Amino acid sequence: LVSDQRLRMRLDGALSAAEAGDRNGYRAALQSAAEACPGVPYPSQLLAAHLATGHPFPSDPGLADPAGAIRVLSASAQAFPDSEYTAYNLGWLLLDSNPQGAARQFETAARLAPRRGLVYFGLGAARAAAGDPEGARRAWAAEALADPAQ
Repeated sequence: LVSDQRLRMRLDGALSAAEAGDRNGYRAALQSAAEACPGVPYPSQLLAAHLATGHPFPSDPGLADPAGAIRVLSASAQAFPDSEYTAYNLGWLLLDSNPQGAARQFETAARLAPRRGLVYFGLGAARAAAGDPEGARRAWAAEALADPAQ
């Protein structure tokens, strides 16, 4: 209960900072929430999303820090190996710089949430970037089977 209240207070601080347009305060509050509750993946996931995109401050895309997002999600993936959200998003972030690592993350996400939209598409993209065209075709075929509307 205490850690839940601590987390809520810090996330409330992040929301207040966002409403005030305080980018540094927002990032600091998310970092504080992640550190205060290391047994909860959500604050790290929020921090990584902010680092990856700059959200909720879209008017300044220069705030994005994809390398920082990779560091946060990599630590989260080690702490929470059953978090498909972490694996899926880390896969997309690693796609350009480490396609083999991205493929491993998409494989984890597919194992944890086999019906998640675009997980096999991401796996195919990672395998293609890693030089495995046959593996890419298999992953894309799996995506077509999982979501024929794509």
